[in-house]
Amino acid sequence: RIAWLIVGIGGLGLVMMLYFMQRMLLPIQYLSSGTAQIAKGTYGIQIPATGKDELGDLAKGFNRMSTVLSETTVSKDYFQSLIENISDVITIIDPQGIIRYESPSVEKVLGYKPQDLVGTQGFDWVHPDDREHMMQILKQVLSTPGVPHQTEYRFRHRDGTWKLFDSTGVFVVDATGPHVIINSRDYSERRRIQDALFQSNQLLDRKSTR
Repeated sequence: RIAWLIVGIGGLGLVMMLYFMQRMLLPIQYLSSGTAQIAKGTYGIQIPATGKDELGDLAKGFNRMSTVLSETTVSKDYFQSLIENISDVITIIDPQGIIRYESPSVEKVLGYKPQDLVGTQGFDWVHPDDREHMMQILKQVLSTPGVPHQTEYRFRHRDGTWKLFDSTGVFVVDATGPHVIINSRDYSERRRIQDALFQSNQLLDRKSTR
């Protein structure tokens, strides 16, 4: 009877050990599987997080992280799609005027690929007669963080002609450092139309006064 009692106690202990091992190993397996899915780019995956112990807290933390990654990835994809399809040119320069980023639309507007301009001095592409004015504008922008500044100037096209740009820039300091974000659009055609209308109106006024 004592022997059977010992065997019974031993068997019960083995069952309990297997039960607790399963309770510990299963959450670890879930975490391992979830981590592997994220490594493959499957963001947003959720794993069971019913436990009230440290493993349960770890699983809940994993789920929160996975959700954030999913939302961040969607935002990045949306932003990249927006940047690639917008007609305006978005430029980022550092406080010295060095171009750090050009949106893909610069090729359609100015004929350059973004990599042709990134790393160069932005003022080198500005019309010589507008260069001093643009340097003063940059000083104003840098002295008033967060305040947008609008101006017009001429920027050299790849074919050697000059495009009139209407640009708005704002100085920003964030985790990546200080930089100026500039939104520009080709104003050349609109200015030609405005000038043609102005000249036409002047001609009509002269005729009407005769």
